Amino acid sequence: MSTAKLLRWLLIALVATCCVVSVLAEKDPYKVLGVSRSATETEIKKAHKKLAIKYHPDKNPSKDAQDKFVEIVHAYEVLSDPEKRRNYDQTGFSDPKEAASRGYGGGHHNHFRFQKGQHFSWDSEGDFFNRGPYGGYHQQPPPDPIPSATATLTGRNFEQQVLKSNIAWIIEVYHDGSEECKRAASSWEQAAKSLEDMARFGRVNYQRERTLSAKLAPKNAVLAALGGALQAVSPYDLPVVVGIRADCSSISCVKRLRDPLRTDNVLRFASEKVLKLDGVPQHTKATLKPDFLDIAPSHKVKMIAFTPRHGEATPLLRYFATEFRRHIEFARVLYKPSEGMHWQRTLGVTSAPAVVLVREGVPDHVVHGTLSR
Repeated sequence: MSTAKLLRWLLIALVATCCVVSVLAEKDPYKVLGVSRSATETEIKKAHKKLAIKYHPDKNPSKDAQDKFVEIVHAYEVLSDPEKRRNYDQTGFSDPKEAASRGYGGGHHNHFRFQKGQHFSWDSEGDFFNRGPYGGYHQQPPPDPIPSATATLTGRNFEQQVLKSNIAWIIEVYHDGSEECKRAASSWEQAAKSLEDMARFGRVNYQRERTLSAKLAPKNAVLAALGGALQAVSPYDLPVVVGIRADCSSISCVKRLRDPLRTDNVLRFASEKVLKLDGVPQHTKATLKPDFLDIAPSHKVKMIAFTPRHGEATPLLRYFATEFRRHIEFARVLYKPSEGMHWQRTLGVTSAPAVVLVREGVPDHVVHGTLSR
């Protein structure tokens, strides 16, 4: 890879995800789906279906199709859920926790609620039942599927597509009827997009793939490791995210994410537990020269990434640090405007994001930019 091309890729890594991806500002779901605030459930479902087909990454080759698809998925999650829709209409946020953090108040429900007055319970097969106002349970029709641009994994294709692929995989075990899975859908899509050059993402449907779900998300991991009878976690515990390293050819080496399914948690889990990426040390004006430029191995090129804000090194930056560790030493610096004259004089950096290539103590290439992926 040429120096110029490598610098461009590194700059893309900085600009696209300057720090670990955080929750995006919530866009107006009514505008995303192109419906009025008084739209009926049927109108919302019809608009979602039309747009999801139009912008699905498998059918739309345009550069912004996947971003648009993620927005459509999130908008439908909000407007198809009466509670989320009510929260958004009242506060501008579908998540009551987010609304509360902005001073709007609100609560959080851990049970499943699809319609006012209807409370659901799971049976042993992962189906859910509605308890009516006069008692008794009635099986509900299958819930609407949670759309995704990631791969669909089954018991039939798992071995060939995952275990024999020599590619790292991040896998979600989910249920279409789970409110937690619906809430996490946009975070899942964002994580998949951020890591698309480093790992494959796929989903396993809990209700359709019970055996595979039990292998990937066993209720008792210790018993499963000892060869005991496999039983999947409860649907209430979904979603479950697991990772499989590229050199793994057995389910026995599956790693499980123990934190909630949020974009930042998935990126950190993938970087550290699945991809095993090197860290990129962060330096300051005071430490960069004595602790990095002066002592790093002299035979190595030094690559310095200037970032405009605090945060962890992105997975893509860590990926480059890992891939080129034999020839390049990487470091990060938080760019402060108050130190701009110093960086301009010593390394030729005038703004962030920027990437600097240093050979034998002398800046060789400097790339600034506002590139996007």
